[in-house]
Amino acid sequence: MPSVIKARLENLWGWLALAGFIILPVLLFMAVRLQYEISLWKQVALNEARASLSAALADPPADGLGSFGGKPDGHVGRLYGNFWIYSYTNTVVAAGKSYPCLLATDEWRGEWYSQGRLAITTNGEFIWLDFRRAPKVIPRDYRVSKWRTGY
Repeated sequence: MPSVIKARLENLWGWLALAGFIILPVLLFMAVRLQYEISLWKQVALNEARASLSAALADPPADGLGSFGGKPDGHVGRLYGNFWIYSYTNTVVAAGKSYPCLLATDEWRGEWYSQGRLAITTNGEFIWLDFRRAPKVIPRDYRVSKWRTGY
């Protein structure tokens, strides 16, 4: 009887090892792929926000940048592309330098990205205004990190 149990245990350990060699690489691949997909999604959102802000800066309303139409819920803003754009006349300090902002997107809320908004300065520079971290200047060639949260 003990030899039968021992044989079955050896057989079980063999199957578990084989399953580990198959399942572990698949799980690792899926984790890496998920991070990659999330970073691509965030990059697309960032690029669309940049395009919306650039369009709003290049084509302001006829009555000036300070006047935007109304959002259905009563907020003042204007839809450019996929983002609501608002007048945002604040001076932001990022990386030790002051930037006079002119417009900003609506707050970004979602499960896969940190909450914040993208702003554009009077000279066309983009600044990420994160609600959890310090403001960050976003250069034109910026790529979203695959391994870090936020932008």
